[in-house]
Amino acid sequence: MKTKAIIITEAAKLSSVCFELLRLCRIYYGLPLAGGFLVIVLYLRGGTLAVMGNSPALAFLALLGTISAGFIGNDLCDIAVDKINSPQRPLASDRISAGAAKMAAITLTALALSCASVCGVKFAIGITAINLILLVYNKYSKQMALLKDLLIAALLAGLYPLAFALTPAIESPWLKILYIHPAWLFLTVLGYEMLKDIRDQQGDIQMGSSMRNICRAGYFLCMMRLCILTGSLITLLPVLLADLGGIYLTGSILAVILAVLAASTPNPRRAINYLYAQIALITTCSLLEILAS
Repeated sequence: MKTKAIIITEAAKLSSVCFELLRLCRIYYGLPLAGGFLVIVLYLRGGTLAVMGNSPALAFLALLGTISAGFIGNDLCDIAVDKINSPQRPLASDRISAGAAKMAAITLTALALSCASVCGVKFAIGITAINLILLVYNKYSKQMALLKDLLIAALLAGLYPLAFALTPAIESPWLKILYIHPAWLFLTVLGYEMLKDIRDQQGDIQMGSSMRNICRAGYFLCMMRLCILTGSLITLLPVLLADLGGIYLTGSILAVILAVLAASTPNPRRAINYLYAQIALITTCSLLEILAS
């Protein structure tokens, strides 16, 4: 009876650690981004992934592992800041040890690089570069001011050239969208990261960051709103240039509405949620549009 109780207790502890690790990985960010990458590849291949074998699945795992490891690394570097800004996070609240988090990040990075190595040299180089950039970003982001926002926006917009590194393009009407959407994603993510700066400025200031003065500057707020609104308007271009249909058009109109809400609300947390919904909406409508054709 005592042995059974010990087993149950240890199983509960293990389950708790696994749950906290999943929280560290930010699956709610990683899965949509890695899934969005597959939508990009689908457009690149003219609407089908059938001839690519296991490459899409392995590329998905490589990107998901990279993103998850990056988030864990960021939390490891920001424990002191998170104790102020987000004390409920697993590392900041001491619900998981830094050692366990480091081991998870190393394991996920190894998994990502292993999967990427099977997807071709160009893709493997791309995934390796992203991992290295995230390593530098996590260590020095608090000293990078606005450069860190530009870097993250460029990394996510880089999902499009990463797809070209995975597979050659097939000439199709869908291909045009891949030359338009990087600008939308770059501007939207830049606005998103700037909103996070506004939200997190209290902790950043106490850790010696100069972001308070920057976040309160008029040009910063104007730039943030301009990025969000311009990015949303760019989503309308594929309707004109790539002849996308009603599903995508509906999503694009809703994306503009969400951008207006994000740019006009004084609550940065609510604005961040609007932009998260916008990115998910455009990705979903893009997928449904090509599947319905």
